[in-house]
Amino acid sequence: MHRASLFLDALEDSLGSAMIRGRKPNLGRLHQMERLRAQGLTLTEIARQLSVPRATVYNALNRRCAVRPVAICRHCQTPILGTEKSPSRCVVFCRECLNKLPTLSFGQRLASLRIMAGLTQDALAQATCVSRGRISQLEHDGNKPRARTSEVLIEFLERTLSKGKMLEAIDK
Repeated sequence: MHRASLFLDALEDSLGSAMIRGRKPNLGRLHQMERLRAQGLTLTEIARQLSVPRATVYNALNRRCAVRPVAICRHCQTPILGTEKSPSRCVVFCRECLNKLPTLSFGQRLASLRIMAGLTQDALAQATCVSRGRISQLEHDGNKPRARTSEVLIEFLERTLSKGKMLEAIDK
């Protein structure tokens, strides 16, 4: 018998019939990724800081948590209520910080309001008749929106958020 097969037989006996495949997870690195994500860093920023590919961060965080955490404001680090169903992995600001920070781009404001409203890009696109691709472009600051497009999107999101607050008050 070869040495390799003797080693594999011994290993299989020690582990039982089911052999574990793949590399052991680096739990320290995983916890570090989770802490950075909770601080509001984007996947790309986490990847740069840890010197790993962005896909590694994405896979580690998605494999780790079946239930996504709530979105956290990038500026004040407070959890944003109402985002439990569909928090996003993009940079999000709470309502107060959106009002306090006039230098935020239209894209950051749009993404934050959409996420606070609990909508996906697809749902917002259907509700406003603006294509999902255009919404994605605007959120990533691809180019400036026309005045009418920005009006339609922001008005719809503001109405949706105010209805949500009214429903919360009724439930209490």
